[in-house]
Amino acid sequence: MSMSTSTEVIAHHWAFAIFLIVAIGLCCLMLIGGWFLGGRARARSKKRAV
Repeated sequence: MSMSTSTEVIAHHWAFAIFLIVAIGLCCLMLIGGWFLGGRARARSKKRAV
């Protein structure tokens, strides 16, 4: 019983593939979270009364 080459590669590197997917997902989540929360330039503390 022999597997195809692509199946062997996927079976051999499944942990690394999952790690990459999770790492990219976390990066996207942090970028989207920062976009939803807004930048520091719009914060109230920037507008100081003199």
